[in-house]
Amino acid sequence: MAYLMVKYGVSKLPEREVVAGLYLLHERDHKKVLKLTYRGCLKNSTKFASHEGGGDQKPMNAALCILNVDWHGGSRFFCPEHKEYFDHFFGKDNMKNVFLKKARSLGC
Repeated sequence: MAYLMVKYGVSKLPEREVVAGLYLLHERDHKKVLKLTYRGCLKNSTKFASHEGGGDQKPMNAALCILNVDWHGGSRFFCPEHKEYFDHFFGKDNMKNVFLKKARSLGC
């Protein structure tokens, strides 16, 4: 992550990282973030293949910073108002079932 951020001249460091597995972005940002994340993954696969940052999470975090995408992290600890604007589907044993029920209700 640090390598990619330095390479692209990022001047503002994030307070915390995002998880790359399941996320929603505004449509104006989605394509750009995925494209830059993919390029970062390709670079990391050769430069940092045996390092824990060689996957997609570090390049995605770098892409968000490089593109200056406004995100708040959604942490239930740092953003207690998170329930007002998104559903939180991790942290408890039954949340997978809640997620699947919500997905079915949305036709997914």
